[in-house]
This record gives sequence, structure tokens and C-alpha cells, in this order.
Amino acid sequence: MEEQTRKRRRGWVIAGLSVVLACVAVLTAFCAVQIMQDKEYHRTHFEEGTLIQGVDCSDLTVEEAKERIEEKEVELSFTNGNTISASWQEIGRYVNGTSELESFLEVQRNEGTKDFTLSETSLKVDEAYVQKFLRSLEEMKAENMREGKDAYLRLGEDGFMEIVPEVIGNMIDFEQACKFVTEELMCGSDRIFFVLITDKGVERFSDDPELVSKLESVNTVLKTEIKFTLRDGNEEYLNYSVMKDWLKQDENGEYYMDIDGELPNFLKSLNKTVRSLCTSMEFSTVEGKIISVPVFGENRDTVDIDAELVKIKEELATGGSYEREPIYSRFNRMDRHSTYVEVDKENQKVRVYENGVLTKIGDCVTGDVATGKDTPVGVYYIWYKCTNWNFGYGHVSDYWMPLVSGNEIGFHDAPWRYGAFGGTIYKYNGSDGCINLPDEIAEYIFYNIGLDVPVIIH
Repeated sequence: MEEQTRKRRRGWVIAGLSVVLACVAVLTAFCAVQIMQDKEYHRTHFEEGTLIQGVDCSDLTVEEAKERIEEKEVELSFTNGNTISASWQEIGRYVNGTSELESFLEVQRNEGTKDFTLSETSLKVDEAYVQKFLRSLEEMKAENMREGKDAYLRLGEDGFMEIVPEVIGNMIDFEQACKFVTEELMCGSDRIFFVLITDKGVERFSDDPELVSKLESVNTVLKTEIKFTLRDGNEEYLNYSVMKDWLKQDENGEYYMDIDGELPNFLKSLNKTVRSLCTSMEFSTVEGKIISVPVFGENRDTVDIDAELVKIKEELATGGSYEREPIYSRFNRMDRHSTYVEVDKENQKVRVYENGVLTKIGDCVTGDVATGKDTPVGVYYIWYKCTNWNFGYGHVSDYWMPLVSGNEIGFHDAPWRYGAFGGTIYKYNGSDGCINLPDEIAEYIFYNIGLDVPVIIH
């Protein structure tokens, strides 16, 4: 009984071992087959995580990888901000055969590399596809393109200058675009920037320093106001209403302020107004009597145009508001003149005042009343000075100082009078209109009185 039991157990063990051995054999066979299959798979498929040209080619065969790569998209960016995507197939780029892909697979098996980039020789571009694709784009149609324009100045509705911004052009030459895209695709680029071949057509932008400077300088001038207070209390203005007509355009349409051409004309007009207001000057005689002395022609108030040109240009460059008198080269008002020469015909006296002080006084002989050559009253100025003046009829003076143009009247010494001056000589033996002076008085005036000093004859 026990022997049978042992035999039965031994049979079970043997049977169990047989089963185990059979299972091991089956499993070994399965693993061998699996290993063989794995080897075959990896010989023909890329490993997990393989990137070719940036495309995930995990578990793909060479042919499948080629198809996957050619499905990759290329981005085309335009200056208007639009970005268009197209697959390699749509735009005409393809992988030329599979030889390089197969070499990638071989490298991967040997070295484990998982990131690959195709060489330019493996990339081909069908130019006919490129042209067809570009012709389909709205951005490449002539009606959607515009020429660029520079920023420029124009007169705004408010009457002042303003900058019109530039217009960015988007002109693209089709033939150039085809060549450009083809070259970019051949180089393997997946982002193509048309800005590189777009003709923007703009050379001057709205922030151009020269343009901004011109805007500011023109508007500074137009916004400047200068109020000139005249002798009668009235006012003349140099402001926008005057200077808006100074704004001109050159042959290129560029705006500029014609200050050099127009300011002299304004000053001539101002000077004409100033002169029209000066017809007489009040004068206090030695007796304290206030009289009105006429002022004629060239002796009237005169604007110093050269000085005003400099002054006004400085004010226009700075801008702002100004209130002042004109700059005078001659101004006939006694409170402005502490130095002057008085010719008192009634008393036949010449008095020289310097800085408000009587520095010289002497007798004189004025124009002959009896023959109608009376010296005319008025405010005068010495025109020039010279010595040894020959009057042409035997009379020569050491000092000659004409008071009007044409040498009609003036100061001069008169040696032919032999020291007889003053009194009533002028009533019967006066001059031809000049003021005859003793040598001492003539010499003093000649050397001490300037051409800008008024001579008041009354």
C-alpha cells in the first residue's frame, strides 16, 4: 500500500515536471519569436521619441515618416500681420527619396540617436507648386497691395501744422517672391517672413527728427505774438493773422516759413506807419514855452529795420508773447533826447545840450528874411560832415554839416562875416538858408555832435 502511494506520488512529480518543462519550452519559444519580431520591428521602424525635421516619427517606418514629414506645415508671415500655414505638400516641398531616412534608422540602431535634420540635398521644391500656391494668396494679389508713403507736414484744420503719419506699403514682386520662397524652402526653413522682400516704400517716418523739428519750429513761429506800442498809443501786431501768409511750399511740396522774404516787408509797412505818426515834436524853449516843431520827410521817426530783423527772429525762434516799442534808429520825442542842438531863430542863438546840460551857446545868423530865404523850422539831423567845403562863389568853410539831402541848408562856419553874428542881421543880411556859426561853435558841433542827435530849429 505504501509502495503504491510512493509510486503514485512519483508519477505526479514526473508529470508536474513535464508540464513545467513544457511550459518553459513554450515560453522560451515565445520569447525567441518575440525577440525576433522586435528585432525586425526596430530594423524597419523608428523608436519612440524620434524627431525628424522637428516632426514626431515615433514607431513609423521610413515611408510613413516621409509622409508624416511632408504633412508638416510651413508658416508664411506678411507685413499686415497675417500668418498663413501650408503643408509641405501644398506649397511644393517634399523629401527626395528615402535614402537619408534609412540612414537615420541605421544610425539610430547603432547609436541610439533620436533627433535628426534632413540635409538640403534631401529636400526638393517644386517651383510650379510654389507659384501656384502664391497666386492663390490674397496677399499676393495686386488689388490688395498698396504703395508706401512718407510722413509729411500739412496745414491742419486749426491753422497749424500737423504730421500726417507714414503709410506702410506692402508691395511684393511676384517673381522675387517665388524665388525667395523657393530658396527658403530649400534651406529647410519652416517660417518664411515676407517682410524681408516687401517694399514698404517709406523713407521718412512720423518720428523723423528733422520732420518733428520743422513742425515745432513752424508752429512756434505761428503761435508767437509781438505787440508793438506806437507813439500815439495804438498797437501793431505781428501774429498768426499776419504770419499765416508766410507759410509757403517749395517745389517739392514741403512747407516752410518764409521769414527772410516776408519779415522785411512787414517791417517796411511798420516803418511806414511809424513815420506817418511823426509829423511834429513838442519842444520846451529856453523861456519855458511848449511849442510844436514840425518833422519832415526823412527826419521822421524811423524803425531800425536791421536791429528789428535780428530781434524778431530771436523772438520767433523762442516763441511766446511780447509787448514792446519798435526799435528806433530815429525817434523824435524830447523825453528820449537829453543831447540835442537848438537853433533859436528869434534870438539868433545856438545852444548845445549834452546829457541834459547846456555845454555850448553862441550867436548865429540864419536865413535872410528880406529875400525869402528864411531857414525853415523843423527837426533835423546832421547828414554828414566834411572840412574845407567850397560853396563855389568864393566862400570856403572849415566845417560843413548839411541838415537835409541836397546840401540845401546846414551848419557851417562863416569867416566872411568877420565875427559879426546874432542880433537882427538875419533880417537884412542873412544866409541863403544855412545857419552861419562862429568858428568856435562850428568846430565844437563838428567834433562833439553825432549824426543821431536832433537839431531843433524854431
